Amino acid sequence: MQIILLKDVPKVGRQFDIKSVADGFALNFLFPKGLAELATKDKVTALETKRSEIAHLQEVNEEMLMAAVKKLDGTKVAIGGGKANEGGSLYKGVNGGTIAEALSKAAGVKITTDVFTLEHPIKTVGEHPLALRVGDVSATCTLVVEVE
Repeated sequence: MQIILLKDVPKVGRQFDIKSVADGFALNFLFPKGLAELATKDKVTALETKRSEIAHLQEVNEEMLMAAVKKLDGTKVAIGGGKANEGGSLYKGVNGGTIAEALSKAAGVKITTDVFTLEHPIKTVGEHPLALRVGDVSATCTLVVEVE
């Protein structure tokens, strides 16, 4: 079955890609969750006219992210981690969404969790190195987790 992806789907494709998938996968998973729609001739034609516009917007967005990553290289970004015990362990870990929000404030550009890799939530107060990567540009910044 030919589908148009409405959102990025891991191991399937990126948003606005036209893919062939199994009927059951599309009918039971992608369509009910709003991740894809059936690729009819009209929808494919409309998508192709939008593709150049979409490509331009993605290019501009990626350039802005690259500039933001360069700006954040070597900086320290403070994050409120909530309450902690005397040993410095946080009661609630700092997750990727909170980190992305803090990085966005520091850089002045919306940064998503795709820019950095966080293997597990940060659960201690102090400084934590964070590797950032967009395209060919990579940087390292330091997260300073503070008690609120």
